[in-house]
Amino acid sequence: MQQNYFPNASLTDIQNAWNSLLIGLFPYAKNLLETAQKNYNLYLLSNINPLHHEAAKEAIESLLPYFKKVFFSYQIGFRKPEEEVYRYVLETIKTPPEQI
Repeated sequence: MQQNYFPNASLTDIQNAWNSLLIGLFPYAKNLLETAQKNYNLYLLSNINPLHHEAAKEAIESLLPYFKKVFFSYQIGFRKPEEEVYRYVLETIKTPPEQI
C-alpha cells in the first residue's frame, strides 16, 4: 500500500517545492562562458526537466548565446549518465569523443 506523505499538498505546492531547488546562476557564469567561447566551441548538455526549464527560462536564455547547440535531456529523450545521450550529442555535433 502506497502512503501519501503530503495529503494536503496541491500540485502547485509540489511544483513550488521542486522549484525551490533552483539556486540561480553562479555570479561568474557569463564571464566564464564568454572567455571559454573565445577558444572553444561550447555545447550544453543538461538533465533539466520541463518544470525547472520553465521556472529558470529567463536565466537559461541569457546563457544560450554562448553555446553552439543546446541539448536538454527531456527534449532529446536521453539522460546523463546514459551512454546513449553522449552518442547522440557526438553524432549531432559531428565531433569525435577525443576532441571533447
